[in-house]
Amino acid sequence: MGSSGKGLAVLALLIGLGGLGLGIYSTFILPPQISQQNEKEINVKEIGFDTEYSPMVYSLKLSPGEEIPDLEISLTIAEGDTLYLEFSAIARIYAPVTANRIDLYFAINGVMKVYPHLQLAAETESMLSANLEYVSNDLVAGTYNITILAYSTNINCYLKDITLFGMVLA
Repeated sequence: MGSSGKGLAVLALLIGLGGLGLGIYSTFILPPQISQQNEKEINVKEIGFDTEYSPMVYSLKLSPGEEIPDLEISLTIAEGDTLYLEFSAIARIYAPVTANRIDLYFAINGVMKVYPHLQLAAETESMLSANLEYVSNDLVAGTYNITILAYSTNINCYLKDITLFGMVLA
């Protein structure tokens, strides 16, 4: 090995030792990361669940804000709690000639939540997965009834394998 080869070997050894030193320093000497310092214990206080599986099919109405019948959960929230909601279904959009759509909304105590909402649209007949989530930590303490409002531009559109899930976190 020539003098330039020895120089490269020494340089590689110094870089390797420097990397080892930085690894030891970051593992044993640096304070814990901020994300670890802000970890908060999450407690699930209550869970609500309702489902309608096949052969149950909910044919959608043309009028906006129609509740899906027999699909409701009730959850009690204390001050400072977080409400988490999730809706899922299989949606059939019937579109033989023109595009059609399905609109889905959460309703809390009968009041439609405009955001978030889900709009599924298709120009041909389609089976689509419908998933909608909602999180809120600013609701006042009380009991809340949660439903889904649905609307379609064609009476031949429908939902099946419907699930509504809710959870209260402390």
